[in-house]
Amino acid sequence: MFKSKIVTQIIDHIETNIDTPVKIEDIACYSGFSRRYVQIIFKERIGMPLGQYLRNKRIMRAATLLRLTNTPIIEIAYSLHFDSQQTFTREFKKLTKHTPLAYRKAKVWYLDIYKTPQLPFSLPPLKPSLCTLPGEAIAGYKIHYDEPIPCPRIMSEYRWDNIVRFKQRQQQDIWLLTEFCPSVRTQHAMSISTAIGILSEDDQATTEYEYPQGLYAVFSFSGTRDEYHRHIKNIYYSSLPYWGYNRRQGPDVECFYHIDSTNEGLICCDTFIPVVLNESTKYRLHSV
Repeated sequence: MFKSKIVTQIIDHIETNIDTPVKIEDIACYSGFSRRYVQIIFKERIGMPLGQYLRNKRIMRAATLLRLTNTPIIEIAYSLHFDSQQTFTREFKKLTKHTPLAYRKAKVWYLDIYKTPQLPFSLPPLKPSLCTLPGEAIAGYKIHYDEPIPCPRIMSEYRWDNIVRFKQRQQQDIWLLTEFCPSVRTQHAMSISTAIGILSEDDQATTEYEYPQGLYAVFSFSGTRDEYHRHIKNIYYSSLPYWGYNRRQGPDVECFYHIDSTNEGLICCDTFIPVVLNESTKYRLHSV
């Protein structure tokens, strides 16, 4: 238990300082233990050398920047403290089987790169249920805005105010269709487009937004705005990678059943992520 606590603190320290050149010596100093002892207990608990874990976390951060921003590859390489673009490309391909450029341009967002070893006896990430949505349309309006990467709060004030106002007017379940891509205005941000509406029953509606039919991973949520931020991050960087799903093209679909705009802002919603099974998951399912 004592060793697991130390390793958890080390992992938290790495996450907090991912943009700085964290070295094993720095981690040993932070933990108060010798370099050798830190490496031994980390390998013992995680099953991976600490140095490899540090390299993998930098590659994971690079993957996010590649998918969500237009930051030049060479700038990503140097910002994550690789000595050259060639070294970065080699390390990235070693872990992901893709070059940085191919990963950026792929139609599927390969999330298996984010799968990290779990501490012994720790609970697995939230497992989604799966469903096939028929593809429908909502009637409403669309908002557009940019967010920096890393995003400080997924439910920003602008987004929150629009959702709350629409919910108060409709007094029924409201639907959100959210798409994100690299911003065209700046190299270091993502552009978010969200259609806010209700299920459309009018074939003549001029403000319809559609989502495609297909396989979706479903996550239910009930909590505050801050908890919602952590929930969405955990979906993409923990749950989907752990359970073997990659994100395919199409918007995230959300149904908000309840919103309390007072105090911490309580939310009750379901989130549907368009997914495909990664190859290892397909193999496991076919082997059963």
